[in-house]
Amino acid sequence: MRIACSIQLTKAQLGMGIAGAECIFVPDVRFTTWEPFADDRMLPWGLKVYRSLEQTRKARRSQLRYRRYGLAPDVGEVVRVWLPERSTPRYGYFTEQIDGETVEGMHDQGLIHFDRMPDQFWQTINRLKKLGYSDLDQHMENLMFDNRRYRWVAIDFGEYSNNATNRESAT
Repeated sequence: MRIACSIQLTKAQLGMGIAGAECIFVPDVRFTTWEPFADDRMLPWGLKVYRSLEQTRKARRSQLRYRRYGLAPDVGEVVRVWLPERSTPRYGYFTEQIDGETVEGMHDQGLIHFDRMPDQFWQTINRLKKLGYSDLDQHMENLMFDNRRYRWVAIDFGEYSNNATNRESAT
């Protein structure tokens, strides 16, 4: 896998980032035309930044795997990322930014109740678990409703969320 280019993030961009256990998600790094309508609407893409190239490759491979089943956002190229005031690079990949909210956020706001969720919600969780996505029992913030495509998708693909990646690295 080759690195497409190097990107220098600004302090403002990094300040908008959302830090997780494994990566930083930086929203609105680039925009592309949304294919189904191909007008002036632009689809935002974020950047998932990891500490190492190996972590980036594993997470991207995992996201691509779930994407094939329609359970994850679209995936872009791998890039070298320079953070402000850092002398060593990080690595990351572009990912389609989901227009929606996490299940945990919706539940905390009282917008949803688990006992009244539609079958599609539970089917998505079951499909993710069958494919090795193990983090949903404890971390419902890793599942979002995509308002553009009207479906549930997983949004975190690092080793902590993915048993399949752990099994692949063990072999």
